[in-house]
Amino acid sequence: MPLIKCLHYFTSTDISLLEIQRTDHSESASPSSIYKWLVLSPKSGLVLELDFKLMGERERDEFRIFVEGEFRFNAKEGHLSLLGKNYQLERQGKEKVSIEILEIVKSYLCEPIDHNIPVSFRALKPSDVNSFKEWILDREVIRYSMTKFHRISHEAQIVEWFHGTLFDSKTFQLGLVDPISKILVGYAGISSLNEVDSNGEYFILIGDKSYWGKGIATSVTKEIVKIGFRNLKLHRIFLTASSRNPGAIRAYEKAGFVHEGRMREAFCRYDEISDKIVMGILKSEFEGQ
Repeated sequence: MPLIKCLHYFTSTDISLLEIQRTDHSESASPSSIYKWLVLSPKSGLVLELDFKLMGERERDEFRIFVEGEFRFNAKEGHLSLLGKNYQLERQGKEKVSIEILEIVKSYLCEPIDHNIPVSFRALKPSDVNSFKEWILDREVIRYSMTKFHRISHEAQIVEWFHGTLFDSKTFQLGLVDPISKILVGYAGISSLNEVDSNGEYFILIGDKSYWGKGIATSVTKEIVKIGFRNLKLHRIFLTASSRNPGAIRAYEKAGFVHEGRMREAFCRYDEISDKIVMGILKSEFEGQ
């Protein structure tokens, strides 16, 4: 586990905000790898890393500028603006950071496992909204994606949606990143997590069209399903797909999903009506692969 020290700690009723220093890195390491500002939702264990741009002082306040936000603070309180939302926070003594929060941070900072797939996984960050702005406004990219994207017509709506999805406790999601360039190319996960019925709905969006047709969907789907059963302790994972999207259906079949039903003419995109294919996989089927 990484070694860390808390430098600043602020809390509100919704979130905590920390600046931490990694004490296990050498002095020659880049400042961005040593010092990190992190937004936490302690109830859900969510961690959002802020991409630092600039720091300074203004009158009696210090400030930090991030790619998608700004934080102003003094000895008593702080004000965070993040993806168009505002949070008023109270400064806490560094000694008040709980062991539970420190463990959440350390877990987040652990090096990701090499899944030996064409892309790497990482947690989404607020600055990733810029990629989603490009993808969601591209009709070709979202053709077979969720209905909500087709109700969005401008960037402000994307920012509002992205803020909501980052803090959605009923959704598990990871960014898909080129392992060499580190560019975000899409995201995938399981939404509508249902603890009572122990199931959830799989989704994937490969937003960067240069990565289409490279077998990413099959390998990513297998890994997310594995996380769903082993980490999230689900019993069943399901999905729906348009009958006009045979490539996606083949990818899901290769990942172990089986056909469960067909909803006739339930999918409409750009005046083209198609059937909605219902597919699912059970934990016992996954373990038997």
